[in-house]
Amino acid sequence: MRSLFDAFYVRETTVENDLSDWGMPEVLFTVELPDGVTRECYSPSTVVCRYFAKGEEMPIAEFVRRSRRALAEASERVRAKFGFGCGSAAAQLTEIEQWTRSYAQDAVIRIISI
Repeated sequence: MRSLFDAFYVRETTVENDLSDWGMPEVLFTVELPDGVTRECYSPSTVVCRYFAKGEEMPIAEFVRRSRRALAEASERVRAKFGFGCGSAAAQLTEIEQWTRSYAQDAVIRIISI
């Protein structure tokens, strides 16, 4: 049986992979930005599926607002299970906030897959 030390410090893998090894269901979802560029996003929990649906379109501002709520909730689920929040969820939110800054807040984003 693996210990948490093995999962997070010994192996050279990502936290996301380790969390899925420990029973946290990760979700990858893909969004299409207003200029047609696609981005893959990560959540350490299926809770993100309550915030987004395949084919859904929304303004950038709404996407960022929902991402903040979804990823915070996902990180709290990790905290409840392991005693610490998910750094990968926080990093994903930072990335989302960075790449959405270059678009008008009312520009439309689409969820391609989830």
